Amino acid sequence: MRRLPSTWRTDFCSDIRLLDSAFVRFWATAGLILALLLPLVLFPLMIPVILGTIRCMENILRMGELGEALPWLRLLLGFDVIFLTLGVLLFDHVIES
Repeated sequence: MRRLPSTWRTDFCSDIRLLDSAFVRFWATAGLILALLLPLVLFPLMIPVILGTIRCMENILRMGELGEALPWLRLLLGFDVIFLTLGVLLFDHVIES
């Protein structure tokens, strides 16, 4: 059996290490990109909550009563019910995976 020269083996090992470090860098970058995408995905979901809170507080502070703030309170209550229900239903699935 013919043996490879030691320089070829060294070059091959260094190439493997280079590929390994590139692989690790790729996954680290992919994780960073995913972490940056989460706020971009959640921001459109939070706009109605932010808007509803501002309008509700504006009506309460301006008028001093809940009359005109009730539609905004219903919107906020609806979002609370939706997010609480989804959180309870999806918790086990997210934790297991």
